[in-house]
Amino acid sequence: MRTLALVLVLASGLLASGAHSQPGVPPLTGRVVDLGEVLSPATEQALDARLRALEDSTTEQVAVLTVPSLNGENLEQWATEVFRTWGLGQADQDNGVLLLIARDDRKIRIEVGYGLEALLTDARAGQIIRDEMTPRFRAGDFDGGTLGAVEAIIGSLDGTYVPPEASGGSSGQTPIVVWAVLVLCMLAAPVLLSFRKLLDPPPTRYATGVMTAIYLAVFGGSIGEGILGANSWSAGALSALGFLAVYLGLDRALSGSPAWQEKRAHRAKKIAAFRTARKRGQTSVVVDGRSYSVPTVSSSSSSGGGFSGGGGSSGGGGASGGW
Repeated sequence: MRTLALVLVLASGLLASGAHSQPGVPPLTGRVVDLGEVLSPATEQALDARLRALEDSTTEQVAVLTVPSLNGENLEQWATEVFRTWGLGQADQDNGVLLLIARDDRKIRIEVGYGLEALLTDARAGQIIRDEMTPRFRAGDFDGGTLGAVEAIIGSLDGTYVPPEASGGSSGQTPIVVWAVLVLCMLAAPVLLSFRKLLDPPPTRYATGVMTAIYLAVFGGSIGEGILGANSWSAGALSALGFLAVYLGLDRALSGSPAWQEKRAHRAKKIAAFRTARKRGQTSVVVDGRSYSVPTVSSSSSSGGGFSGGGGSSGGGGASGGW
């Protein structure tokens, strides 16, 4: 019996060690973490320089992670865990993006922070994977596919990206549906981003609402006069008042929701914890049982690695694909 008990103890120990053999989230050592060894040194340097310049000019953080394998982990869940642990994007803006490549699994994931979901939509992220990455990866061109994807991501964020199928074609006039979609996006993007600020403290969210209303008053007036032939002042005023009615009504309704109040409280505690941690030189904090990385200094000014996330979050937005 003693022998049997010893065997069972050893077996349970082996099973326990096997259960914990899955690698955790790798450390954030730079804007490009090539654990899968699919990128050339020149490409890594080019990507790092491009992403550093992006953060310098916009505070948006985009990171590239390649791994040999997911080791059985779910792609979407693991990408969200990496994003959260690394804290990509600024804590008060959630403006981060993670490009994850699993070499042996032949899988790709673009994970998008809350604050950028209106600009880098799920549909656009999927299009980037299909058009920029999949064909090149199938041809063995990991450098070209990754560079193309990063440029497409940045182009989507600043509004300059033109999908491959849209770059050619006949030289006729732009279809009216294209203009309609463009105008709709220009109106919807700031509105959607403003709704994200409903999590913030009153001064921030109310200031965001007012600024968005002013934008809609000016832009809506221009559209009303130029396209619909309506009076500029009337169209702009109606756009602004309509938005404010929805925005303030939604804010009032959410204020009575315990779940929403809990989210607001968590966000406020997270921002306060980051401020305190920076003063104390801490690299991580725990807020309501969740661990977050804390930036030490402005990493974009460093000439070496030194890159760290700003405490941003992702709710699972983005797209997945493969080759």
